[in-house]
Amino acid sequence: MAKIYRDRDAKISAIKSKTVAIVGYGIQGRAHALCLRDSGVKVVVSELEGTPGWKNAQADKMAAMSAAEAAAKANVIALLTQDHVQPVVYREAIKPNLKRGNALMFAHGFNIHYNQIVPPQSVDVFMVAPKGPGALVRAEFERGRGVPSLVAVHQDASGKAKDIALAYAKALGATRAGVLETTFAEETETDLFGEQAVLCGGVTELIKAGFETLVEAGYQPECAYYEVLHELKLIVDLIQAYGINGMRRRVSDTAEYGDMSRGSLVIGPEVRDAMEDILEEVQTGEFAREWILENRANRPVFSRLRELEAEHPIEIVDSHAVRRRGSPMPAAKRSRSKKTRIMIFDTTLRDAEQCPGGAMTAEEKLDVARQLARLGVDVIEAGFPYSSPGDFEAVQRIAAGVAGPTVCGLSLCRLEGIDRTAEALKAGKKVRLHAFLSTSPQHREGILRKSKQEVLQMAVSSVERARSQIDEVEFSPMDATRTEFDFLCEIVEATIEAGASIINIPDTLGYSIPSEFGDLIRRLCESVPNIDKATISVHCHDDLGLATANSLAGVLNGATQVECTINGLGERAGNAALEEIVVILDTRRELKRRFATGVNLKEIYRTSRLVRDVTGMPVQPNKAIVGENAFAHSSGVHVDGVIKLAERRASFEIIRPQKIGREKSEIVLTSRSGRKAVRHRLSELGYELSPVELESTYQRFLALADQRKEVTDDELESLVADELRLAQEIYALDYLHVVSGGTTIPTATVRLRRNGEVCQSVASGVGSVDSVYKAINDIVKLPHKLVDYTVSSVTGGTDALGEVTVRISDRAATVHTGRGSSMDIIEASAKAYLQALNKAFYRTEGGPSRRKSKRRKKKGTRKA
Repeated sequence: MAKIYRDRDAKISAIKSKTVAIVGYGIQGRAHALCLRDSGVKVVVSELEGTPGWKNAQADKMAAMSAAEAAAKANVIALLTQDHVQPVVYREAIKPNLKRGNALMFAHGFNIHYNQIVPPQSVDVFMVAPKGPGALVRAEFERGRGVPSLVAVHQDASGKAKDIALAYAKALGATRAGVLETTFAEETETDLFGEQAVLCGGVTELIKAGFETLVEAGYQPECAYYEVLHELKLIVDLIQAYGINGMRRRVSDTAEYGDMSRGSLVIGPEVRDAMEDILEEVQTGEFAREWILENRANRPVFSRLRELEAEHPIEIVDSHAVRRRGSPMPAAKRSRSKKTRIMIFDTTLRDAEQCPGGAMTAEEKLDVARQLARLGVDVIEAGFPYSSPGDFEAVQRIAAGVAGPTVCGLSLCRLEGIDRTAEALKAGKKVRLHAFLSTSPQHREGILRKSKQEVLQMAVSSVERARSQIDEVEFSPMDATRTEFDFLCEIVEATIEAGASIINIPDTLGYSIPSEFGDLIRRLCESVPNIDKATISVHCHDDLGLATANSLAGVLNGATQVECTINGLGERAGNAALEEIVVILDTRRELKRRFATGVNLKEIYRTSRLVRDVTGMPVQPNKAIVGENAFAHSSGVHVDGVIKLAERRASFEIIRPQKIGREKSEIVLTSRSGRKAVRHRLSELGYELSPVELESTYQRFLALADQRKEVTDDELESLVADELRLAQEIYALDYLHVVSGGTTIPTATVRLRRNGEVCQSVASGVGSVDSVYKAINDIVKLPHKLVDYTVSSVTGGTDALGEVTVRISDRAATVHTGRGSSMDIIEASAKAYLQALNKAFYRTEGGPSRRKSKRRKKKGTRKA
């Protein structure tokens, strides 16, 4: 769960004993300096003499000095100049004056995250980033309030960096509103993405596009301005105060319907794809490199873009016609509602091994753990250290070598197991010890053979032992759903009192149904006096196929952590599937409004495939989210809907495959797919056929599809190739029968049709193909020589579509090529031979010219 710090969490004394240098007296720097001074902190200011910032410092009775002087006087140096200026100021003025024990403070993580500033290890580096402009920071401080802020620690040389950072935030008034703990990377990447895709870039482009659309349609520029820009603030105020749905309830039903039915047409899949591209450029540092080089080149592109934007017609309307300073409507009250963060606790590395044949080596576990970190899970249960030396090694290596998630080790409530697990975790920075013990009467009496009091004592003593060695302890009453409710409440309360900060409620046998499991979580939240001191977690097994539904029922009734596995792996029928949980929370609107996870959905498919490969446990083809058929369509009705709504996918897909990291949906061609599906797939492959050619190809497709489960692209192209031959079909194969095998002399009966007439011949040869060719020659009677005969398989398998290529030369030594395809190689041979003979017949006898069918290769294929 995200950590929010308030006034009570910060002690301003941690910074009152220090001198803070504010480097850069711009809007943000001025706000910081004045708020710090008014909070009793000693402040010095750095600004260039004669600049507006220098003059403002003088007016505020702040003695401005050079950056070098300020750095030499200060213990905490706040770099509040613009991003592109900071590296130069740091290199030339601050770095030479840094002393061991100093602290560097940033309001944005750009230069640290992208290594433009690399401080020595002897200084603290932290960030306090108010989520508002400097003027608002100052105004809220003067009103006795504050602006919500982010806090992050990059280096903690003193061991007190967070205390100093929180004290700095408190001096700004930020802890009155709430300070969220983050990282330099998260703040930088989300800030840049938000600015480019939504807050600045996205909004301004949306406004301009709406303005241009109305003006080009003949409406007055002033009316267009009011509609797409002026009213925007009113809508944003409502969204900030009441959320998106709350805004909708405060506008007309007409506006609400237009919002819900038309908004996704404007911000559709292509916009989300562009957003993903923008985020990728931020994450990889591509945007940062571009911006750094732009500044080094004296901003040629930036300057030109600024000039062009200033000339946009909406700016003329804005400045000359209707601009008003301030809004006639007071700002709406800020909503206190916010999303609940659901922690994702991944148990794949432990539970997957309990599948027969699913064991992993320590190295394989490390690979999976690193991918889980990229996926963005909050906790990785790395194994059961007491169970084997191999598990101990895996947990130890993951705890020491995987950054990001908390690494957890599992232990039965036995003191020797607790100690062994704590030893495996000691090398990690973020670790958790998970202790479990059976509590149901069936397990107490049948397995443990202990009384309630003895079980309670074992649980408490184990949690106390774990808490004495590890800061974060989780406790699970195994088989909780069959445990007497009063005893369950008693043991939960006692283990929280003993130091457990996470209580996990498992449905160990997968027997519960959602209504009763959700009710159990709700009743626990209402009945256990100290439940507010712990995070409630759920761990559901899938014996009745209800693990995901039960987990969601737990979330809806107060649980804020879900324990789950990739691909739903686990002993017996498995566990709740991680991919199902997070995608459901992200897809269902009523859930997405209330809950959020930190999972990077685009890494789901890659993670699923890695776990499949490492464990050797196949993924069920129709498995939700990650199964091979999850985004595949073959039914004619479904394919037609997908094609018609290709951009929105609203017909038969509720999520886009790209969301989980898959390339695209698939249209699987079967005998049920229909003409539209075949035409669509041919179009993607680059073919444009006439109606006659398409119908002929479709009939051949049906004949093949009736014999196959599906028709591949290669097979479809081979069928098309037969229709796109250059020669007119003078002789057509009407009947073919071959007798061969053992001591039987190969004999072929062939009947050909020409201009409505039928000719038949019977011939014998050294083999089946030879006898067929002799029978054909007896009918066609065209002098030629067989130059080459090649057989290949279009696809694999015993039911593969075979393709035959035949080359013959006529009396003029001209070579003619024929191709034929069929699941019967003898039939394919006959078709290929006839096609080559037809071409030779054309050259020898002459014949009407035939239009060459169109075949256009497109530059790009539309996603299926």
